Amino acid sequence: MEYSGKRVLITGGAGQAGRAIAEAYARLGAAVILADKDYGVERFVTERLRPLSPGSRFIHCDLALTSACGKGTSRCWSTAPALRHRCR
Repeated sequence: MEYSGKRVLITGGAGQAGRAIAEAYARLGAAVILADKDYGVERFVTERLRPLSPGSRFIHCDLALTSACGKGTSRCWSTAPALRHRCR
């Protein structure tokens, strides 16, 4: 499967499953957007995902908070308008 030029949004990227899914998509060439409330995910994106897929990035948002949902999701969609898959 080829994902070069595609974008994938993963919410809850701080957990083992989120990171494993993100790394798998990055290895397939996708630009991975990892959204989470944990700023530690940013280091994972920088150290593990960007070497595999330079377009990968971290977006800080806590989708459990109603007030953050609009801001977080709108930022995710504006950052990645052409998403191939969304994982949560």
